[in-house]
Amino acid sequence: MQYNERDVSEVSQREFFISSIGNIDKQAELVAFIEQFTEYPQDVACRYPARYLFIRDKLSLPDVDLSDCQELMDWMRTEQPKAISLVFADGYLKNPASFHGHLFIKIDGAEQQSINLFDNSLNFGAIVPNAEDPISYMVKGLVGGYRARYSAQPFYRHNISYAQEELRNLWHYRLALNQFDTWLLALHLFELRNTDYTYYFMSKNCAYYVARALELVLNQHIVSANDIRVIPSEIVARLMAVDDGAKVQKLYLEKSLQAQFQSRYRQLTKEEERVFGELLATDFTNQSTTVIESLEPLSQQRVLVVLNTYFAFRVRQAPDDDLLKLHQKRVMKKLLSRPLFSLRWQHFEPMLKPHDGQLAALFRLARQNYNHASFGEVTLRPTYYDRLQPAGGRPAHSAMSMAELGISFRDEKIALEKLWLVNISTLNLSNTGIAGDGGWSWGLRFGAERFRLRDFNARLTPFVSGEIGIATRLNDHVIGYALVNGQLHGKMLSNENHSITSQGRLGLEWQWQYGKGICEISQPIAITSTLRKQTLSKLCKLSFWVSKDADIRLSWAEQNERLISAQWSYYF
Repeated sequence: MQYNERDVSEVSQREFFISSIGNIDKQAELVAFIEQFTEYPQDVACRYPARYLFIRDKLSLPDVDLSDCQELMDWMRTEQPKAISLVFADGYLKNPASFHGHLFIKIDGAEQQSINLFDNSLNFGAIVPNAEDPISYMVKGLVGGYRARYSAQPFYRHNISYAQEELRNLWHYRLALNQFDTWLLALHLFELRNTDYTYYFMSKNCAYYVARALELVLNQHIVSANDIRVIPSEIVARLMAVDDGAKVQKLYLEKSLQAQFQSRYRQLTKEEERVFGELLATDFTNQSTTVIESLEPLSQQRVLVVLNTYFAFRVRQAPDDDLLKLHQKRVMKKLLSRPLFSLRWQHFEPMLKPHDGQLAALFRLARQNYNHASFGEVTLRPTYYDRLQPAGGRPAHSAMSMAELGISFRDEKIALEKLWLVNISTLNLSNTGIAGDGGWSWGLRFGAERFRLRDFNARLTPFVSGEIGIATRLNDHVIGYALVNGQLHGKMLSNENHSITSQGRLGLEWQWQYGKGICEISQPIAITSTLRKQTLSKLCKLSFWVSKDADIRLSWAEQNERLISAQWSYYF
């Protein structure tokens, strides 16, 4: 019945209950169910199958054959659910609703570790008008301006939407449930199919209500009605913590089309890579692809399979590009015209799973030493991560935070150092160097900040900043990037009159044994009726001793002022 810790059901729809006070009185709902069931057993069991199964297990109720419930069987898509999986879709920076990833539940019709695209799944999401703009969406989502509901769909729709169109990995957490609990949860999902709620982007979201459904068979609460922030990756972490992970039977990664291409391309030999590159420069007609004949038949198939995977994800990126579709069709014809061998591709998984990542909320203590003064600083962030943190269910080489607050204290004085309302950036890196794998690096940030590197006495200045550029992998551990940034801001210093600053940035990001590092230089230019160079800015920052809930950081930065900082971060 989705009663929370206060013994109040979170379902608001009257039709979900039999008793008029069933949302606040469990006993009244139990009595009302038994009374109705006694009079109309088949109808009541078919309408409320989870309640029927649960009460029949506790009391002596007459048997009802649920396979005779046509609506239930049509919805279930299987006569006997074998398992239930919690599915996590990686974070997606192009849609505010998916910054933190997404959760839904899948009813598995097969016992083995496999994916049936026709299995049923239950999703939870806001009901948003088609023409809603991103700003309205974020504002209404934060203040409860939308209704939301559970909705049942065949799994292939989520596969197309997330793994193919948005190129996001899907992580299947198959639950370790006995047959009774598997049936109970599946029937509970059927009862929830038409319920709706008020949607809150940060708390009462997909993660919260999916967790509420799972609590039925976990025998404990994993979310609270008082939670002010609920993140999908944290729900899978809490699930893995139940009985030390005993509630999860298997974890299976379903790679996006792009990830499948990257994985298979890395398994080509040097000669196969060479032929792949030469073929990619052709139009794939018979006359232009004779280069592939230099390979053995097995290698020919490997190259053509990787080419087909490449064009499959490129067509998803650009569905209106007829040339890409033509090339994919020609590659497929060449593949099918040759002898087919049984290919075995290695299955590489990311080092970090979604439940292994650091938690979303941040408390950081820092000691800041400038040329002119030293002070302490506290940083608070309700969500989510920055580029020095390890990726786990998050886009790699990216940052996404909201409402990040920095407060300094010195000589019994407290000052607001920054308030970043939104900070999003991604290097959008190519893992193969092939066109279309990766794209433009970009970033967006707005809020207010004291730019003390320019002047220690800088004012707290509102700003909006955007950037675009490119990034490339220099080796297995080092990435280089170049960005152009534009910033609209208030008056930073009392003697300045410009409100637009542009800068070019060159940087390196690297992974090392104990954490990550970033070093970059940037050349700011003040823009008025003329262009005026400002002092070159340099910075380096390093994270180490990284654990699930903490890390230590050192940073050095210099412009007109020099900053040396030591920081301790706690994630919760």
